[in-house]
Amino acid sequence: MGGLFDERRRSYSFQARALDQPIFEAAQRGDTGQAERLRARQEDLALREQKAVLEAVKRYLEVADPPGRYAVMRAWTRCSSTSPGSSPR
Repeated sequence: MGGLFDERRRSYSFQARALDQPIFEAAQRGDTGQAERLRARQEDLALREQKAVLEAVKRYLEVADPPGRYAVMRAWTRCSSTSPGSSPR
């Protein structure tokens, strides 16, 4: 699942960078309205890219460190830390 979000990130990045030349050309022609619309689209794509990065990282972390992974270990440690005749910590 993390790979899917990484693919999305790359796609958004590619689309945003593809607007660099059209923005430049619109600005050179003096078409400020078109240049601004393209910049706004580029900013939107950059935000989508950032969100995709965060989602990819979340998914990778869920796989690498699933919730409750250490719960069994903690319970076992609490049980084994008290031996007969000793007081619990």
